[in-house]
Amino acid sequence: MESQHQSKDQAESLRTYKEEGGFKEGMDVLDLPPRSEVHQQRTKKTKWKISSMWIRFLFLWFVIIAAILLSFPYWDRWFGSSENPSIIEEHPLHEQVTVDN
Repeated sequence: MESQHQSKDQAESLRTYKEEGGFKEGMDVLDLPPRSEVHQQRTKKTKWKISSMWIRFLFLWFVIIAAILLSFPYWDRWFGSSENPSIIEEHPLHEQVTVDN
């Protein structure tokens, strides 16, 4: 019964570690450097703080631009082709040439 009890001893590995000198005993808290010196050496990350208003604004612009780009193929059907003669140039900058065979 005694052998079974020793085999289930969970702290045996910790005792052997302590006997081998694994734990530092007698650490003096007063020898530690001040907290301000320790944290002064850390580099701080830049944090970007964006308000929810800007997120909504950017999301709205993204949706509008996506809708414009996706609806581009349908613009001719919706707005009609510009067959109005007043819009067509009367003096084009090129000359139309036809070739007869």
